[in-house]
Amino acid sequence: MTQHDSGHKEILRDEKGQQTEVFIYRDIILPGSFPDWFDPVQKLKSIKDFPFRQGDVLQCAFPKSGNHWLTNILTFMMSNKPLEMVSSVNPSLIELSSPTERLNAKPSPRVIASHLKFEYLPDDHFKKAGKVILIVRNPKDVAVSFYHHGYKDTRLNIRLSWETYLKYFCEGKIPFGSYFDYLNHWQEVLEQRKDLNIHVVYYEDLQQKTLHECKRLQKYLGVYNTDERLQRIISRCSFSSLKSDVDSGKVKTIMRDRNNKPYLYRKGEIGDWQNHFTVAQNESFEEIIQAKLKDSIFKFQYTSVIPQSRL
Repeated sequence: MTQHDSGHKEILRDEKGQQTEVFIYRDIILPGSFPDWFDPVQKLKSIKDFPFRQGDVLQCAFPKSGNHWLTNILTFMMSNKPLEMVSSVNPSLIELSSPTERLNAKPSPRVIASHLKFEYLPDDHFKKAGKVILIVRNPKDVAVSFYHHGYKDTRLNIRLSWETYLKYFCEGKIPFGSYFDYLNHWQEVLEQRKDLNIHVVYYEDLQQKTLHECKRLQKYLGVYNTDERLQRIISRCSFSSLKSDVDSGKVKTIMRDRNNKPYLYRKGEIGDWQNHFTVAQNESFEEIIQAKLKDSIFKFQYTSVIPQSRL
């Protein structure tokens, strides 16, 4: 364990000696390289003090819950320009951006994304009734997607076996902590702060009923697109289209894989967890879901068993 003026680093190890470094400050777990980019005290203060701009949308989600995809859908939905003049974007995570530079340089309306809990988010946004969207995704698919992303992303650098990683995921020791605690935290906010009018989007619904969910989103945001324009937006923001933009270099991202190639999207599928979980892992994970989320208002739509083809 390495001490830091405002937090400390810890090493996570697997059975083969591979390891991943995380940085812990207060109750926040971040990639181990975080203090090399920002001073955590100043960073959190700058986030809390970040000024609201009319039209801002704060998009909240645990990693790999659909942040990048939804940011692009919202960007296209809120634009008054002809769709041919709108470009796909790389989302701006407020905790991994410089608020006085990149975010302030963005034109309105801005979509500002974050993996942080409510208590660390900009006060001004809530005081001025800014729009807030919370994305919720099946925890099993989140676990799988984050594992692959962290293994490729040189900043996260999750070099652990799947078995060890899944154990740490369940214990909430990976970067950004426990997904179960994250959902329970937001449940408390939703139940106690009705004045905030937070809009919840399920990743699975957005995948399976995209037009319907886009209509719900635009009603919440107070914008309007015809069904024909929405269908064009959905096509433009398809997974394959957004992935092509990043892979080709059309959309710039600081995320790089171990071959220094841009990396952002992998599959985006529902149910990919079934290709990774063993029967024992699935049974254990189901028990954790029942224990951690037994009174959850979030209802996940997914098959809870391993397909026969893998037994």
